[in-house]
Amino acid sequence: IENEDYYLEESVKLSHQLAIVALYIKIELRIKTVCRLVFPELNAALLCRFHYLKKKLKQRGIKIKDLPSFASFDELRCINNDIKHGGVVGEELAKYSDWTFKDDLTGIDDAYSRLAPGCASFIKEFVEAIMANSRKS
Repeated sequence: IENEDYYLEESVKLSHQLAIVALYIKIELRIKTVCRLVFPELNAALLCRFHYLKKKLKQRGIKIKDLPSFASFDELRCINNDIKHGGVVGEELAKYSDWTFKDDLTGIDDAYSRLAPGCASFIKEFVEAIMANSRKS
């Protein structure tokens, strides 16, 4: 019975992790799609690298960090990365409140509920910024 409780608890934890990863994947795919349509000269294979994306957008007059809901997206990105790279809070995520460097990632179900609305807003803001920029060109 102890093992059954353990596996049930681990399954719930995994489902929370998968929800975070799935939300991030959906956002990342939307970002890639929009960028490939508006900026076909960008290296599509590198758009998943945040620093490349941020740099290339800035060169085109779009400061992704200035979007009102950027913090929700960025915190989600950091949680996603930390899930994939060992399940402990990394340096980037630790910059956000409620996260302590090198602690186990816990409470990500609450983080998902808190971040999902802001991430939806971020995507809308991102697309609007891209479209406004493309009209200037």
